[in-house]
Amino acid sequence: MMKCSPARPLAFLLLVLLFLPASAQAQRSLAEKIEDLRHSAAVRTVLLEDAQTGPYNLRVRTEDGVVILSGTVPTLGIRNHAATLAEAVPGVQIVRNEINLDGQADVPVTVTQPVAAPEPAEDEERASEAVEALPNPIPAQSAPVDDSEEPVYHRVERGETLFSLARRYETTVGEIQRLNRLGSSTTIEIGQRLRVK
Repeated sequence: MMKCSPARPLAFLLLVLLFLPASAQAQRSLAEKIEDLRHSAAVRTVLLEDAQTGPYNLRVRTEDGVVILSGTVPTLGIRNHAATLAEAVPGVQIVRNEINLDGQADVPVTVTQPVAAPEPAEDEERASEAVEALPNPIPAQSAPVDDSEEPVYHRVERGETLFSLARRYETTVGEIQRLNRLGSSTTIEIGQRLRVK
């Protein structure tokens, strides 16, 4: 039987440890690139399917988890709407809006990040109290609300966006903003009560 010196297994282990991080780093990098491609494809699909952004040749790329929008549109409203749509895509965390306006060279780049959602309360009673205590901001500059039909309300849950609510209730983000006097804001909070119809 052949005896192995303690240095041989130690050298082998050292070689394995030297090559293991490089391999794990390469796999991580590949997984990140695939995730970036998924986000780009999902955002591009949403932009193409939307009536406001679909007619324009908007480009979407994702780098290190940051979705970057570029291209040219005629109005600031469409530019902002494109960013709102991108933010609503599941998994998208940061959107960098580099879309230009027709005839305007120096449109500022905007970067949006979602505000971290608070951790859910452990006690159900405390959670319901916290939800009731959340404010529902109503800016004064908004258009009047149309009360001609029976209103439908929704309590915002974790992960929901104005875009996802608009799709669920077959309405538009703009209509939900108008009904709740949100102005151009797309910020909603967990527990917030919104009128959706």
